[in-house]
Amino acid sequence: MFIPIFIYKITHSLPATFFFFSIYHAAAIPGGWLAGKIAQRFGLDILEFSSGILRCFFLLLLMLAKIFPGLIWPAAGLWGITIPFCWLPYYYTVSERANPKHIGETVSKLDIIAKVMVGLGPFLGGLIIAASDFSMLYLVAIVAFLISGAVIFLDDFDKKDMRLDFGKMLVRFWRPSLRKFWLGLVGEGIEAEVYSVAWYLFIYLTVSSYITLGGIQSVSLLVSILLLWLVGRWIDKKGPEILNWGVVGNVLNWIIRPFLLTGLGIFIADLFYKLLSVFIWTPFQTVTYERAEKMEKLEFFIQREWVGHISGLGTSLLLVLISKRFGLNWAPIFSLAIVGLLMCTLILTPGVRTKTAVK
Repeated sequence: MFIPIFIYKITHSLPATFFFFSIYHAAAIPGGWLAGKIAQRFGLDILEFSSGILRCFFLLLLMLAKIFPGLIWPAAGLWGITIPFCWLPYYYTVSERANPKHIGETVSKLDIIAKVMVGLGPFLGGLIIAASDFSMLYLVAIVAFLISGAVIFLDDFDKKDMRLDFGKMLVRFWRPSLRKFWLGLVGEGIEAEVYSVAWYLFIYLTVSSYITLGGIQSVSLLVSILLLWLVGRWIDKKGPEILNWGVVGNVLNWIIRPFLLTGLGIFIADLFYKLLSVFIWTPFQTVTYERAEKMEKLEFFIQREWVGHISGLGTSLLLVLISKRFGLNWAPIFSLAIVGLLMCTLILTPGVRTKTAVK
């Protein structure tokens, strides 16, 4: 969450900050295919270990960018290439180990663990930056990446020699039965880009405090944990249609955000956003994992990465144009998030959750 602010402080430009993320997304597209080839040849553990090492180099480039600002551009490319190296092993492992009848509960449990582990991260990160600078924060992150890279070899799960057919992957993109599913993933990518980049910049430019920014994120994350378990069990019993409730609530949330002027207002809006997001992303991820069960998993998760980063690339380029045209007028920027959320509902369209295998 602090990377957009760091890039903004170096470039002093919203368009340049958004362009940084367009490079990141552009690099992640071929990075997905490279990650697939490494996983197929050497296994998921080697792939994830490589992710940790490469992200350490990315953070080193950011540390040096305080002296040589031009390094942010190759850093963006390196970061983009490494992201699929991290997420492909995670998606694949969850898909392999989850009980198909209780995927919703599994997704909610994993989200609870993630929120518990990283809930205090934004607040502590804000304290570190306020007490020292971004370099110290990046140094702490490098140590964490190195430790996590070693730990992955302690589990009993690894896999390689999976099918990876580029031609079949391209054909699958154009199948009419999957069109709305892919569009739902596009919506996820659009909303995620606005939230993870533009929203954090909005908070920083409004409150101008790293500690406040981190505190808002930490409290919102921890409170949302209370809902996760209940939502996961609901999805397994009743289905993922609860997603629509969350979309309606967060569309209203995005509508009011450009008018927020105080830290308290931002905190309340972000708290409700996190709570409502539980109703969106838990069923959304459940439907995604259900779809993975009907496909070749490695191919499917690479395609998921491609769709997310292609939509992120398009969104970041649109943000460059919007910020050049409207400056700090946040309404047109946040309107993209509304479009993305509405597209997410397509993943629930009848036929998307078909039982038929799609190889």
